Amino acid sequence: MKKGGKLEISTYLSKESVRQRGRIKRWALVSIKDTGKGIPEEDLHKIFLPFYTKKKQGTGIGLALSKKIIKDHDGLIKVKSQQDKGTSFFIYIPFEKNG
Repeated sequence: MKKGGKLEISTYLSKESVRQRGRIKRWALVSIKDTGKGIPEEDLHKIFLPFYTKKKQGTGIGLALSKKIIKDHDGLIKVKSQQDKGTSFFIYIPFEKNG
């Protein structure tokens, strides 16, 4: 985000639940929001592909690797974006209380 911008990271227990291996679990949710330039709608379906980038520098591996790590933890990642308003990523990881 050039010229300032705002980055907000929040964590909380979501209200949604998931059934995994016969048990109902809640999601731990990480929300990452920025006020950057946003991602064009036509590019949203490509951003998790390995080596996809529109930046002059970088490899385009960051989001693909992040998605793989999240999936390896039985989670999922969602994205919402509006051009000139910013992008939000939502990371859902199954949460199980101990005890």
